[in-house]
Amino acid sequence: MVFFLFKFYMDILMLMVIYFLPKKFNSSNYTKIATPSGYLPAIFSINDTLSTELHFERIYSRLREFVNEPKKTVEFIEKYKPIAIVLVKTKMDNASKFIHQQMINCSDYLNIFPQFGIQLGMNLCYLNDQMRSSDAEGLANLEKDYYSICDRIYSYIESNKKCITFICGNKGVGKSSTARFLINALNSGSLLQPPKPTCRVFLLDTDIGQSELCPAGCISLCEIKRPLIGVPFTSQLATLPKSYFFGSNSPAVSTDFYIKLIGYLIDYFNKMTKDNKDDNFVLIVNSLGWITDLGYDLMLRVLNTVKPTFLVNLESNEFLNFTVPSIYPRFTITTRKRESLIYLDSKLPTSAQLRNFQMAGYLAQLFPQTERTLNLFFKKELRLAELPAYRVRFCSVSIYIHQELRHVDDKLMLCALNCSFIALCKIEEGFEKNFIKKYILNDSSLPSRLELCSDLDESKDENEETIKNEDIIPIERNIQPMLKCIGFGLIRAINPQKKLFYVLTPVEQKILHQVNVFALGHCLNTPDMLLFDSNVNVTAPYVVELDSTLQAHHKKFFDALRSEIITNNANRPC
Repeated sequence: MVFFLFKFYMDILMLMVIYFLPKKFNSSNYTKIATPSGYLPAIFSINDTLSTELHFERIYSRLREFVNEPKKTVEFIEKYKPIAIVLVKTKMDNASKFIHQQMINCSDYLNIFPQFGIQLGMNLCYLNDQMRSSDAEGLANLEKDYYSICDRIYSYIESNKKCITFICGNKGVGKSSTARFLINALNSGSLLQPPKPTCRVFLLDTDIGQSELCPAGCISLCEIKRPLIGVPFTSQLATLPKSYFFGSNSPAVSTDFYIKLIGYLIDYFNKMTKDNKDDNFVLIVNSLGWITDLGYDLMLRVLNTVKPTFLVNLESNEFLNFTVPSIYPRFTITTRKRESLIYLDSKLPTSAQLRNFQMAGYLAQLFPQTERTLNLFFKKELRLAELPAYRVRFCSVSIYIHQELRHVDDKLMLCALNCSFIALCKIEEGFEKNFIKKYILNDSSLPSRLELCSDLDESKDENEETIKNEDIIPIERNIQPMLKCIGFGLIRAINPQKKLFYVLTPVEQKILHQVNVFALGHCLNTPDMLLFDSNVNVTAPYVVELDSTLQAHHKKFFDALRSEIITNNANRPC
């Protein structure tokens, strides 16, 4: 018996164990399985009599059908003697295609294929003997813990109609995986035997650094009506129904504003449950992994704001665990993550890389979905430069710059916006008085810049003595920038002569008319993978062509961006 465990970034894959028999390859021998990321890995076994005799000439002949360098693979097999060799054929979505395309030529390559086993080629890997039946049993026990949480939620909503489940724990303990499992299980409860109560399932994502359904930098509340079976960058929403722009990947920048936005969304959820008394509501709250020092105090403030019905505390054998406050013991379900699996040859992405994947995956929704096999895909690259952009007039939108970027001078404003990943927002109704519009450089032909009233009040006279603090210290303000985030976009180009922004965004066209603010966040930079040519792994040339009729005070915006090298490469595709 051979056990297989696979954890893929893609949703669907075709799997075939290669038997080195003297016959031609038959594609019908593939077994179709689903191995959604953020879910329990797929485990299955094959009963067969495995021969210990190896015929390397036959192995070499068969491997020529699958790999480019079969000789190296045969030498590897002869040295390590794997228990099985598996051929994998994946069905990739556009987000996975686009991201893999950007990474494939990078020196810091991340494996987005099997995490268990050594990869011999793009579609071939071998399994060693470290995967045992005890590992499968550990995963089965973890699944039981998940279902026990679902049972408690179902029991509660039968009489109370509303249940808020808060998931907490340190980084890397599986909070997002737990949230995805609960959401998928609760959405399919009516299909179980006996059937469970039907409920509307919502996700409040407070992890602004690694959001589940959108790029980083905002706090969102979404009703989930479809299964979440891919990694976050493959399951993002193009248009956000209820989301607010926070503008940073860390709540430490403004903890009061962070708590205020969470409270605003909780109030909205509670009002919705009162207005729809006949429906059952379940809210899953995904929290930050910051549980030490100030992070612990912030977590307590979030708990006091959310007021959860159940608190799911995930513990790990390797990390510092979150200490549950004494007021929550009877609502707490502690699920200890089991560390039984050993993953080989798998360099996991960092938090910064995951944020870049989110941004790139969000923009990948612009590409039309086509049915292609993995091999056909790599013959044609997906390029953002080939996509049509929306033209947005300067007078149609205002620019909001995050408070940590207030030092950006008006003279550099267009340069800062060009090729930037921005949030497409509108001022929340009732908060218009928080902002004052000022034209950049006091020029009415340029975009207007939104400034908070509190920032203007804090300004000092030039002759007034001030104390400068070079350290970055969060400053809490009474007046906050309440911006409803509708979606995100990339400013691909700016034409100061025609007064136009050129914006790429997958937001529904019928919603775009609501956007009246372009918001630029702090530490939410455009991913490098979007600014590099994947063929040569160098920075793509920044092309600036200035019209002869452009006014002199506008030309200075672009002087620093032009050079002899740039001019010589102006016709090169990027």
